[in-house]
Amino acid sequence: MAVVKRLEPPREDGPQLISTVIVEDNVSSCTIFPLLSSLIANGKTAVVVIERRGDVEVRSLIADGVLIVGDFRHLAYYREALQAGRLRKDFEDGYVIATRYDPAIPLVVVGSGLISRKIVETAQASGFAVVYVTDSPLPPKDVLTAKLEELGNVVNERTAVVIANEGGREYDVDAVDTALRKGAWYVALMASRRRAQDSIRELLRRGHKLDDLRKRLRSPAGLDIGTASPGEIAVSILAEIIGLKNGASFRPMVEVKSPFEGL
Repeated sequence: MAVVKRLEPPREDGPQLISTVIVEDNVSSCTIFPLLSSLIANGKTAVVVIERRGDVEVRSLIADGVLIVGDFRHLAYYREALQAGRLRKDFEDGYVIATRYDPAIPLVVVGSGLISRKIVETAQASGFAVVYVTDSPLPPKDVLTAKLEELGNVVNERTAVVIANEGGREYDVDAVDTALRKGAWYVALMASRRRAQDSIRELLRRGHKLDDLRKRLRSPAGLDIGTASPGEIAVSILAEIIGLKNGASFRPMVEVKSPFEGL
Protein backbone atom coordinates (compact mmCIF):
# COMPACT_ATOMS: atom_id res chain seq x y z
CA MET A 1 0.00 0.00 0.00
CA ALA A 2 1.26 3.50 -0.84
CA VAL A 3 0.58 6.83 0.77
CA VAL A 4 0.47 9.93 -1.41
CA LYS A 5 0.74 13.48 -0.13
CA ARG A 6 -0.61 15.94 -2.67
CA LEU A 7 1.45 19.02 -3.55
CA GLU A 8 -0.34 22.35 -3.50
CA PRO A 9 -0.06 24.60 -6.61
CA PRO A 10 3.28 26.49 -6.79
CA ARG A 11 3.47 29.73 -4.81
CA GLU A 12 5.29 32.84 -5.96
CA ASP A 13 6.26 33.81 -2.41
CA GLY A 14 7.69 30.52 -1.19
CA PRO A 15 8.19 26.78 -1.63
CA GLN A 16 5.41 24.44 -2.61
CA LEU A 17 3.43 22.99 0.28
CA ILE A 18 2.39 19.41 0.96
CA SER A 19 -1.13 18.68 2.11
CA THR A 20 -3.89 16.11 1.60
CA VAL A 21 -3.10 12.41 2.09
CA ILE A 22 -4.43 9.96 -0.51
CA VAL A 23 -4.05 6.18 -0.47
CA GLU A 24 -3.04 4.27 -3.62
CA ASP A 25 -2.11 0.65 -4.30
CA ASN A 26 0.60 1.24 -6.91
CA VAL A 27 3.09 4.00 -7.60
CA SER A 28 4.49 4.50 -11.10
CA SER A 29 7.11 6.83 -12.52
CA CYS A 30 4.20 8.84 -13.92
CA THR A 31 3.17 9.60 -10.33
CA ILE A 32 6.65 10.22 -8.96
CA PHE A 33 8.28 12.31 -11.68
CA PRO A 34 5.82 15.26 -11.78
CA LEU A 35 6.04 15.48 -7.98
CA LEU A 36 9.84 15.27 -8.09
CA SER A 37 9.90 17.97 -10.79
CA SER A 38 7.80 20.25 -8.58
CA LEU A 39 10.02 19.72 -5.56
CA ILE A 40 13.38 20.34 -7.23
CA ALA A 41 12.00 23.26 -9.25
CA ASN A 42 11.05 24.89 -5.95
CA GLY A 43 14.48 24.44 -4.39
CA LYS A 44 13.86 21.21 -2.49
CA THR A 45 16.15 18.19 -2.23
CA ALA A 46 14.46 14.81 -2.60
CA VAL A 47 15.32 11.12 -2.55
CA VAL A 48 13.87 8.54 -4.93
CA VAL A 49 13.97 4.89 -3.84
CA ILE A 50 13.54 2.04 -6.32
CA GLU A 51 13.16 -1.44 -4.82
CA ARG A 52 12.88 -4.57 -6.93
CA ARG A 53 12.04 -7.98 -5.45
CA GLY A 54 11.53 -10.68 -8.06
CA ASP A 55 9.06 -9.29 -10.59
CA VAL A 56 7.71 -6.61 -8.24
CA GLU A 57 9.10 -3.05 -8.32
CA VAL A 58 8.19 -0.43 -5.72
CA ARG A 59 9.13 3.26 -5.94
CA SER A 60 9.09 5.99 -3.32
CA LEU A 61 9.70 9.74 -3.18
CA ILE A 62 10.89 11.34 0.07
CA ALA A 63 11.61 15.00 0.89
CA ASP A 64 12.40 16.73 4.19
CA GLY A 65 12.18 13.33 5.90
CA VAL A 66 8.55 12.99 4.78
CA LEU A 67 7.25 10.21 2.52
CA ILE A 68 5.61 12.01 -0.40
CA VAL A 69 4.60 8.84 -2.20
CA GLY A 70 5.56 5.18 -1.89
CA ASP A 71 6.40 2.67 0.83
CA PHE A 72 7.01 3.75 4.44
CA ARG A 73 9.81 1.17 4.75
CA HIS A 74 11.88 3.24 2.31
CA LEU A 75 12.26 6.00 4.91
CA ALA A 76 15.03 3.80 6.34
CA TYR A 77 17.20 4.62 3.30
CA TYR A 78 16.51 8.36 3.27
CA ARG A 79 19.28 9.77 5.48
CA GLU A 80 21.98 7.49 4.08
CA ALA A 81 21.05 8.45 0.51
CA LEU A 82 20.88 12.11 1.52
CA GLN A 83 24.47 11.95 2.76
CA ALA A 84 25.97 9.63 0.12
CA GLY A 85 24.07 10.93 -2.90
CA ARG A 86 23.36 7.42 -4.05
CA LEU A 87 23.26 3.99 -2.45
CA ARG A 88 22.58 0.47 -3.61
CA LYS A 89 21.81 -2.60 -1.51
CA ASP A 90 21.63 -6.04 -3.12
CA PHE A 91 19.57 -8.95 -1.79
CA GLU A 92 19.08 -12.56 -2.86
CA ASP A 93 15.82 -11.70 -4.61
CA GLY A 94 16.52 -8.15 -5.76
CA TYR A 95 17.96 -4.77 -4.85
CA VAL A 96 17.26 -1.28 -3.54
CA ILE A 97 18.63 1.88 -5.18
CA ALA A 98 18.18 5.26 -3.48
CA THR A 99 19.21 8.46 -5.27
CA ARG A 100 19.35 12.04 -3.99
CA TYR A 101 18.09 14.79 -6.30
CA ASP A 102 19.19 18.33 -5.54
CA PRO A 103 17.41 21.35 -7.07
CA ALA A 104 17.98 20.69 -10.76
CA ILE A 105 16.48 20.56 -14.24
CA PRO A 106 13.81 17.87 -14.75
CA LEU A 107 14.63 16.02 -18.00
CA VAL A 108 12.55 13.56 -20.00
CA VAL A 109 14.54 11.47 -22.49
CA VAL A 110 12.60 9.57 -25.16
CA GLY A 111 14.35 6.83 -27.11
CA SER A 112 15.64 3.29 -27.11
CA GLY A 113 19.14 3.31 -28.60
CA LEU A 114 22.70 3.95 -27.47
CA ILE A 115 22.49 7.74 -27.74
CA SER A 116 19.37 8.06 -25.59
CA ARG A 117 21.01 5.86 -22.95
CA LYS A 118 24.14 8.01 -23.07
CA ILE A 119 22.05 11.16 -22.62
CA VAL A 120 20.37 9.58 -19.58
CA GLU A 121 23.71 8.47 -18.14
CA THR A 122 25.42 11.84 -18.68
CA ALA A 123 22.42 13.80 -17.42
CA GLN A 124 22.27 11.78 -14.21
CA ALA A 125 25.99 12.29 -13.64
CA SER A 126 25.44 16.04 -14.18
CA GLY A 127 22.68 16.31 -11.59
CA PHE A 128 19.58 16.34 -13.80
CA ALA A 129 16.42 14.63 -12.54
CA VAL A 130 15.74 12.15 -15.33
CA VAL A 131 12.89 9.94 -16.46
CA TYR A 132 13.60 7.64 -19.40
CA VAL A 133 10.62 7.04 -21.71
CA THR A 134 11.48 3.95 -23.71
CA ASP A 135 10.23 0.76 -25.31
CA SER A 136 13.55 -0.94 -24.61
CA PRO A 137 13.04 -4.42 -23.10
CA LEU A 138 16.05 -3.84 -20.80
CA PRO A 139 16.01 -0.22 -19.54
CA PRO A 140 18.64 0.92 -17.00
CA LYS A 141 17.88 -0.19 -13.44
CA ASP A 142 18.89 3.02 -11.68
CA VAL A 143 16.60 5.49 -13.46
CA LEU A 144 12.88 6.20 -13.40
CA THR A 145 11.30 4.80 -16.55
CA ALA A 146 7.95 5.20 -18.28
CA LYS A 147 6.24 3.70 -21.30
CA LEU A 148 5.80 5.64 -24.54
CA GLU A 149 2.06 5.94 -24.03
CA GLU A 150 2.73 7.55 -20.63
CA LEU A 151 4.80 10.44 -22.02
CA GLY A 152 2.02 12.97 -21.56
CA ASN A 153 1.86 12.12 -17.86
CA VAL A 154 5.49 13.04 -17.13
CA VAL A 155 5.82 16.24 -19.20
CA ASN A 156 4.86 19.72 -18.03
CA GLU A 157 6.10 23.30 -18.35
CA ARG A 158 9.03 22.63 -15.98
CA THR A 159 10.51 19.77 -18.00
CA ALA A 160 13.05 19.64 -20.79
CA VAL A 161 12.31 16.91 -23.34
CA VAL A 162 14.79 15.24 -25.69
CA ILE A 163 13.71 12.74 -28.34
CA ALA A 164 16.79 10.82 -29.46
CA ASN A 165 16.64 7.81 -31.77
CA GLU A 166 19.40 6.96 -34.22
CA GLY A 167 17.80 7.25 -37.66
CA GLY A 168 14.44 8.12 -36.12
CA ARG A 169 11.47 6.05 -34.98
CA GLU A 170 7.85 6.15 -36.09
CA TYR A 171 6.80 7.71 -32.78
CA ASP A 172 9.31 10.61 -32.83
CA VAL A 173 6.89 13.21 -34.21
CA ASP A 174 4.16 12.01 -31.85
CA ALA A 175 6.55 12.56 -28.93
CA VAL A 176 7.48 16.06 -30.14
CA ASP A 177 3.79 16.87 -30.62
CA THR A 178 2.98 15.74 -27.06
CA ALA A 179 5.89 17.66 -25.52
CA LEU A 180 4.92 20.88 -27.31
CA ARG A 181 1.25 20.61 -26.38
CA LYS A 182 2.14 19.89 -22.75
CA GLY A 183 4.14 23.13 -22.64
CA ALA A 184 7.66 21.75 -22.08
CA TRP A 185 10.06 24.72 -22.03
CA TYR A 186 12.70 22.85 -24.04
CA VAL A 187 11.87 20.34 -26.79
CA ALA A 188 14.65 18.80 -28.88
CA LEU A 189 14.51 16.21 -31.64
CA MET A 190 17.75 14.53 -32.64
CA ALA A 191 17.56 14.43 -36.43
CA SER A 192 19.34 15.23 -39.66
CA ARG A 193 18.38 18.48 -41.39
CA ARG A 194 16.16 16.61 -43.84
CA ARG A 195 14.40 14.56 -41.17
CA ALA A 196 13.95 17.69 -39.06
CA GLN A 197 12.26 19.41 -42.02
CA ASP A 198 9.99 16.40 -42.59
CA SER A 199 9.05 16.45 -38.91
CA ILE A 200 8.30 20.17 -39.00
CA ARG A 201 6.03 19.70 -42.03
CA GLU A 202 4.10 17.00 -40.16
CA LEU A 203 3.79 19.21 -37.08
CA LEU A 204 2.45 22.04 -39.25
CA ARG A 205 -0.07 19.60 -40.69
CA ARG A 206 -1.15 18.81 -37.13
CA GLY A 207 -1.91 22.46 -36.44
CA HIS A 208 1.29 23.86 -34.93
CA LYS A 209 2.32 27.35 -36.05
CA LEU A 210 5.63 27.88 -37.85
CA ASP A 211 6.62 30.85 -35.67
CA ASP A 212 5.96 28.80 -32.53
CA LEU A 213 8.05 25.91 -33.85
CA ARG A 214 10.91 28.29 -34.67
CA LYS A 215 10.94 29.45 -31.05
CA ARG A 216 10.35 26.15 -29.26
CA LEU A 217 11.67 23.21 -31.31
CA ARG A 218 15.40 22.50 -31.24
CA SER A 219 16.05 20.24 -34.23
CA PRO A 220 18.68 19.20 -35.11
CA ALA A 221 19.37 19.01 -31.38
CA GLY A 222 22.31 20.36 -29.41
CA LEU A 223 25.20 22.74 -29.98
CA ASP A 224 27.64 22.59 -32.89
CA ILE A 225 30.76 21.29 -31.16
CA GLY A 226 31.81 18.88 -33.90
CA THR A 227 30.10 15.92 -32.23
CA ALA A 228 30.61 12.38 -33.47
CA SER A 229 30.29 9.86 -30.64
CA PRO A 230 27.15 9.19 -28.55
CA GLY A 231 28.86 10.76 -25.53
CA GLU A 232 29.71 13.93 -27.44
CA ILE A 233 26.16 14.19 -28.75
CA ALA A 234 24.86 13.87 -25.19
CA VAL A 235 27.20 16.63 -24.01
CA SER A 236 26.16 18.97 -26.85
CA ILE A 237 22.45 18.54 -26.05
CA LEU A 238 22.82 18.85 -22.28
CA ALA A 239 25.08 21.90 -22.65
CA GLU A 240 22.37 23.59 -24.72
CA ILE A 241 19.74 22.81 -22.07
CA ILE A 242 21.90 24.17 -19.24
CA GLY A 243 22.87 27.25 -21.24
CA LEU A 244 19.31 28.13 -22.19
CA LYS A 245 18.06 27.54 -18.65
CA ASN A 246 20.74 29.85 -17.23
CA GLY A 247 20.54 32.50 -19.96
CA ALA A 248 24.14 31.85 -20.99
CA SER A 249 25.94 33.70 -23.78
CA PHE A 250 27.37 30.46 -25.25
CA ARG A 251 30.70 32.27 -25.68
CA PRO A 252 34.04 30.73 -24.61
CA MET A 253 34.85 31.47 -20.96
CA VAL A 254 38.22 32.91 -22.00
CA GLU A 255 36.23 35.65 -23.76
CA VAL A 256 33.62 36.10 -21.03
CA LYS A 257 36.24 36.40 -18.26
CA SER A 258 39.40 37.14 -20.17
CA PRO A 259 42.54 37.05 -17.99
CA PHE A 260 44.42 38.94 -20.70
CA GLU A 261 42.54 42.23 -20.41
CA GLY A 262 44.61 44.87 -18.68
CA LEU A 263 47.91 43.04 -19.06
